[in-house]
Parts: sequence; structure tokens; C-alpha cells
Amino acid sequence: MKSVKLQIDDSIYNNIMFLLNNLKINGLQIIEQKNENIAVSTQKELFQELFRHKQVKVFQDIENPVLWQQQQRDEW
Repeated sequence: MKSVKLQIDDSIYNNIMFLLNNLKINGLQIIEQKNENIAVSTQKELFQELFRHKQVKVFQDIENPVLWQQQQRDEW
């Protein structure tokens, strides 16, 4: 017997489960495992995880941040 592990986004979970449960194939057993051990994170932790591996250096070229801010305000 072989197994397949799928990681499914919450937005399509019900559709995928409906499809799998309606397959009438001998030898197919669907075992549902929900990730209940995922800790609830703060918004800050979620953003940190999202950008942890990104290499964006947006403000690196700004030599004088105060002057840059003033220029941004003047554009408005």
C-alpha cells in the first residue's frame, strides 16, 4: 500500500475532499488529518514568517530618510 500526502489551502479544502470522497475505487482509503498543532501566531509573527526568506532591500538606497520623507509628502 502506498500513501500520498496533500497540503491543501483552506479555500479549496472542501472541494478536494468532496472529489476524493466521491471516487469509487477499490483500495482507496481517505484518511483526514487536520493540523491542530499549529500555534496561533500574532500578526507580527505571521508577517515575519512571510518575509523571512525574502531579499527585498527597499530603503537601502535612501541616504537621508528625513529628506526622503519630506519629498514624499511634497508630492501629495
